[in-house]
Amino acid sequence: MLNCRTFLALACGVVLLELALFGSSLSFAPISEQQQSTQGAYEGYSIAQSFTYRGFAWLIDWVDRRHDFVAAAATVIIAIFTITLWRATDRLWEAGERHSERELRAYVVVYGTDFSPVPGKLISSLKIENTGQTPAHNLKIITRCCVMQHPPSAGLDFSIPDPGEASIGMLGASKHVTSAGLLEGSDLMPGEFDDATADNGWLRIYTYGTVTYDDVFKRPQWTNFCFYLQWEGTKVAATTSQYHNDAS
Repeated sequence: MLNCRTFLALACGVVLLELALFGSSLSFAPISEQQQSTQGAYEGYSIAQSFTYRGFAWLIDWVDRRHDFVAAAATVIIAIFTITLWRATDRLWEAGERHSERELRAYVVVYGTDFSPVPGKLISSLKIENTGQTPAHNLKIITRCCVMQHPPSAGLDFSIPDPGEASIGMLGASKHVTSAGLLEGSDLMPGEFDDATADNGWLRIYTYGTVTYDDVFKRPQWTNFCFYLQWEGTKVAATTSQYHNDAS
């Protein structure tokens, strides 16, 4: 961005050169002739005023003798000033656009809502909500439900292969859809379910995945989610994990 000191320096330089060019367009006699024709002209002035007037007259004479050089220098400085101002304006415009996009784009979040055991299966229900001000396009949800050690080991890979058949749709602003992770009973080892549903057991039933979508500005976005089911007596709570919970 344009630095304030640079801006002020360029502005002052342009103003001074413009004043000098304006003064050089007037007709001035050489200082030696001027001094002869205006002898005693400064007698009524103070020392400071006399010095100022003489200095200005010398400056005008200097500019008048070097008119072409000063004009070229002024052109270069004005060109630099114009380019610098244009670049600063362009950056401000881009920053404003990015800010508007952040304010208006879709933001998708995922909540764990329910857990339902059915014959031979365990269903972990999800709520996918768009909290932004514009629709989320090409919404795609990939989910996995499994029993894992709790807490997971550091660096655990939460990526899920894309099955290629996940539904794709649009999610309007302030709207939500539901989805679910499915855990087959045949995928459980003997005793795993009892350990995963015990109070403070060393296993937990985890549901995690990724939601991908495009915002209204056609930029790809994503939301990772991960939560586990925590049993407290007969009650079950979907608790957010410290891992794999981030978003673009």
